[in-house]
Order: sequence, then structure tokens, then C-alpha cells
Amino acid sequence: MNQKNVKKISFGLALTMIVGTVVGIGIFFKNISIKKTVDSEGIAWLLTWIISGIIAICCALSYWEIGTLKNSKISGLANWSTQIKNKKFGYFIAFNWTFFYGGLLICIISFFSAETFLELIKSIFNVNVPIYVLPFCALSIFAIIFLTLMLSIKNSKWIQSITTAIKLLPLLFAIIVGIIFANKNFSGGSNTFLKPFTAKGLRGMFVSLPAALFAYDAFLSVGSVGSNMEHSEKKIPLAILFGMLSIVIIYCLIALSAILHNSGSVEEILKNALDINSKQKAIKASLILFNIFLFISTFGVLNGFVATFSYDINNVYNANLMINSKKLKEKYNLKQLIAFTVPLIYLVIWIIISTIVFITKSDYLLDGLSNLPTMIFFNFYGLIICFYLQKRKTFATKKMNSVLYWIISIFAIIGSIGANLIYLTQLSLEIYHNETLKWGLFFVNNKTGPKYIEMLFYFGYWTLILISPYLNKWIIKKAEKRNVEDGLDDLFLENNTDPNKFELLVYNNYKIFNKNKLKD
Repeated sequence: MNQKNVKKISFGLALTMIVGTVVGIGIFFKNISIKKTVDSEGIAWLLTWIISGIIAICCALSYWEIGTLKNSKISGLANWSTQIKNKKFGYFIAFNWTFFYGGLLICIISFFSAETFLELIKSIFNVNVPIYVLPFCALSIFAIIFLTLMLSIKNSKWIQSITTAIKLLPLLFAIIVGIIFANKNFSGGSNTFLKPFTAKGLRGMFVSLPAALFAYDAFLSVGSVGSNMEHSEKKIPLAILFGMLSIVIIYCLIALSAILHNSGSVEEILKNALDINSKQKAIKASLILFNIFLFISTFGVLNGFVATFSYDINNVYNANLMINSKKLKEKYNLKQLIAFTVPLIYLVIWIIISTIVFITKSDYLLDGLSNLPTMIFFNFYGLIICFYLQKRKTFATKKMNSVLYWIISIFAIIGSIGANLIYLTQLSLEIYHNETLKWGLFFVNNKTGPKYIEMLFYFGYWTLILISPYLNKWIIKKAEKRNVEDGLDDLFLENNTDPNKFELLVYNNYKIFNKNKLKD
């Protein structure tokens, strides 16, 4: 499309898009495990959200400039990695980003969405739903979202628009109730700021960083709006700064609300802040309303992640990064391939997670698994920024002030990679002190395990990330006699007329399917 015909994005819209993209479900789910990990020490609890927020702000600002690199037949992190470093690194990032970040997260978030739905059922009918229902509920919610996406692009667009507007309501609700009634604790709660800040709390704070960073993730899409804004080199960094600051403030206020009542969940906040004996009906109505909004919010988050993951699968096929990609594209168009591949990947991961849930009869390992993609990929975020800084002058990107960018980027690199190093150090100390896991959401069932399981998860995930791309490369080399990395050659295709191309565009900063792009 001609650039003159592209609608310019205003500063206000960019700000709204950033907040709508990042704000999701993490703040509600991760407060529970953070509370346990810091042993309910209020200062450590609040610092966890502040430190992780600063890291996310610096990374988001760094990636604004990186995000103005020219688009190609692949996009996002894979595109930037290829241009900044080389096609070997680009392939490594593209493969892992698709299968071990997006693939894992859509499945985990579907389980989170199912948990909010079952909590809603519990609050309405006052019944305890057995945990074996959870995996099938997650599968059903994913199927509804994916079928909606494939059947109608407009329906998916409306889901994203409505849920983005609604998701701020439960946030405001939790803040108002918790802070206004700060001195009320009718259900055994307490002001955890009164607890001293100890070495154990400090260790817990750093071990909690993966959980908090999960809530701030999804900021990488902010760079996509740069080409559609006049004077974007000045306005977009400001939009990112104010947007991310707003999110940090909102998250910290919710954390503050929870800290004042030593409550990991909103249900606990309500029970502590309001006199449940005199206002049972009002509290139940408020809890039902909150759970409705929370389910709608998680549903919208999953909708956005499924659409984005479908776009990543589109990238994989365009660059022929999977075995038989070329042959499959000769028989089927990309929409058909996405309709087959996305559910297949989901089902493989769903079977693994469901097996874990059935065996443990708890969601505590699911909670721990959700931290891995974000925490480990923050290493790659920092590494890509580092590579970019080495050759920054050679790239045709829209530049912000050089001194400011270097300061922000160095903080982002230190924060991203340093957070992992500190996390591992503190985790090792907790293993040494024979501490137990502090994971778990709504189906905890008093299940826990030794801390070394967390270390095994971490390095097991790293092993998959390091080995799988090269195993895929070796299989393709043997079976098809081609180098998979060659799919990233000739990145800049100015006039792509492939009638099978099934692309996605950004809507409210989520990528959704757009059938009309080729016509334009």
C-alpha cells in the first residue's frame, strides 16, 4: 500500500495500544505465587513488581528503535534478529520463538482462561469443580477462539476490541476495594508492610522476577506502530514511556492492595476488606462480577496470543523452516496450513500439560511452567539489543537521542540478562536451604515439591531451546538436502504476489488475519 494512504496513528492511540497489549492476566495470577515466594514480606513483594517493571520499560524503549527496521517476508523478533546478526541467529530465534515461546504460552494461557471460567462457576453456584475438568475446559476455550479466528476475521477483531476495553475494569475494582479499605481485615488478613524485610524476602524477591516479568511481557509489538506515526522518533518513545509507566503504576497499586491485606487473590482481598457476615450478598455479587470481567479479559488475551501465534506459523512456512514446507505449500494454501498446524502444536503441548495436571492433581507445576518462556527469552531480548548496539550506526532505523538510547539499552541488557543470573543465584541458595516450591493458583490442593524441580525446569527448557533448532536443521538437511537457513535469504520482497500468502496485520496492537492486504 502507498504510505500516503496509511492512516496515521496519534500519540493517544499509540499509548492506548501499548497499555492494551501489555495489560493482561499476569497481575492477577502471579500475585499468588509472588506472595508465597517472598514469604508475605510487603517490601519485597512490592519491589518485585517495581524492579521487573523498570526492566520491561527499558526493553520496550530499546525495541522501539529496533522495531523500525524494514519489514520482510518474516517479521518481528525473527526479522530483527536476522538483520541485526545473521540468518543463522535469525533461524535460531524464529524456531524457538514460534515453538517454545508462542506454542507453550497459548496452551498455558488457555489453561489460565479455563481457571478463571471455573472460578466464575464456583462463585455463582458455590461448588468445587474437580481438577480433571480443567484440561477439557482449556481445550474447549482454545477451540472456540481458533474457530472464530478462522471463520471470521471481523469476529476476532471485535473480540479484541471489546476485551481490551473491559480488561481495565477488574484492575480498577481490585485497586479501589483494597486501598480504600486498607485498615479492614475481616478474614485473617494483615498489613504485610509491618513484616521486616529479611534476607529470605530478598531471595524470594529475585526468585519471583520470572513471575512478575510474565505480567509485563508482550511489549515487543510496540515497535510496529512506528512507521504509521508522524514524528514517530519523538512520539513513540514518549508513548512507550508513559504507557509502560502507567502499567507499572497500575500493577504496583494492585500489588499494594494485595499487600495491605496479605491476599494473593481478589477473592481474599474482598473477604478481608469487606465484612462478609453483614454483606454476604453484596460481596458475592461483587465477586461474580469481578470473575466475569476477569474471564473476559483472559479470553481476550488468549485471542490475541492465538492470532499472533498463527502469524508466527505463517512466518515459518514463508521461510520454509519446517520439514516438507515447500511440498505442503504446493498442495495447500497458507490459510489451510495454519488451520492444521496451530491446533496440532496446541494438542501436543496440551497432552503434556494435561498429563502433568492429572498426575499432580494440582496446577502448581502449570504455574511454574508459565514463567519459563518469558524469563528465558528476556536473555535473547538483551542479547539482540547488545548486537544492535554494536552496529547501530549502520542500520536505517529511526533513531532517538544516542546518549539516551545507550543508557536505556545498557539498563535493558543488564536487567534482562542480570535478572536471570540473580534468579539462578538466589534459587541455588533456596535449594541449599531446602526450601519448597511456592507455585500454585486456584487448584493448589496443598501440593508442593522441592526447589530443585524449579532448577530442572529451567535447564530442561534451555536444553530444548538449544537442541531442537539444530535437530530440525539436521532432519531437513538429511531428508530434503537443503539448508533450512537459506529460507531467510532474500528477505526484502517488495512485490510479493503469491496468491496463497495468508498474512496478518496489527489491530489494537495484536496481529489479526487480514484477507484484503494483497488487494491493497
